[in-house]
Amino acid sequence: MDVDELEAVKEDYIRATFGVHKDHKFLLPKIVESFTKDSGLCQAGILDMIQQSLSDSLRKSIKKCQ
Repeated sequence: MDVDELEAVKEDYIRATFGVHKDHKFLLPKIVESFTKDSGLCQAGILDMIQQSLSDSLRKSIKKCQ
């Protein structure tokens, strides 16, 4: 697998697993939470990374929650 394929798979995974709960909490899979802790990224950093892969409607939902 090359870098472009890995990037496409990452984006598909994020789109399929990320959500915004009705009480404005972000829903992340455990593996993403583990990556965040292991990589030392702050919550804002991981949200920035995730937002790049999301649809416009989900990005708007995130901005409303922040």
